[in-house]
Amino acid sequence: MDEFSIIERISQLVKASDDVPVGIGDDGAVIDVSGASQLVTCTDTLVLGTHFPEQLSPDQIAYRSLAVNISDVCAMGATPRFAQLAVTLPSASEQWVDEFCMGLSRGLRESGTTLIGGDTTRGPLSVTFQMIGELNGPPVTRCGAELGDAVLVTGTLGDAAAGLRAIMEVEDNDLQANARSQLISRFLEPVARIELGRELPNVAHAMIDISDGLVADLGHIARDSGVGIEVDLDAVPLSPSLQSCYDFDDAVNLALCGGDDYELAFSLPEDCIERCSEIAAAANTTVTRIGRIVQGDGVVVHDARGAVYQPPAGFRHFA
Repeated sequence: MDEFSIIERISQLVKASDDVPVGIGDDGAVIDVSGASQLVTCTDTLVLGTHFPEQLSPDQIAYRSLAVNISDVCAMGATPRFAQLAVTLPSASEQWVDEFCMGLSRGLRESGTTLIGGDTTRGPLSVTFQMIGELNGPPVTRCGAELGDAVLVTGTLGDAAAGLRAIMEVEDNDLQANARSQLISRFLEPVARIELGRELPNVAHAMIDISDGLVADLGHIARDSGVGIEVDLDAVPLSPSLQSCYDFDDAVNLALCGGDDYELAFSLPEDCIERCSEIAAAANTTVTRIGRIVQGDGVVVHDARGAVYQPPAGFRHFA
């Protein structure tokens, strides 16, 4: 079983109650609370050697772990409000904890999120956050994409995967030093699209954040919505830093399958594209149309000639 088979099996065997309109399988669960707006809650664990390399400092681990969890809240169209932290440490030192708290405090401050509790234990290094966000409208799930929708993404793709590669490899090309530094920063400090995410419920039909790679994550929308998705390869947004460090094939493969970008991918009606652009501009975020929702299943990428482009597989635990 891979991770998605495990999740599906659990959701089949353990049923949610009626006050959980969206449960296991999306970026976050939606909870109906009496006398209040709906809440979104999600949990994600980051493990040393799987989600971050040993080269990262404690403050970098904390900041990145919080940001990728906040991104799940944003992918539901919610505003992050509270966080609980469970951290497992092989050993504890005051210096490590102090540095970790520096990165954590910065992330909480920048996102307007409050830490309200958690747990600590001894073992291999891992960081788990449970996030709680507030919805001011209906949630945007993975199952709402409709035929004829346009597919858009925020920001640029592939930078974080390239940044991780740069962290893990030794590169002496001084001409690329600045670009490499920018790519590394994209891995270390993902930008959760909070302002845009909470406005997209007004226009978007389906949404997900890009953690395992664009093709893999769009595949979740295609499957859950019962549709196909066509992606135009030349439309996928690539940063100048990525293009200066890699040739076209490597750059687009990182963008399609590298993961760790934590940008938002979403579908919306054609007549909402202009409104979406206005919302994105107000949030100081770029959005790019990369494809469309069609009949069929799965995700198909077309190059400039219309030929099918076959990217490598995205990341899966246990696969």
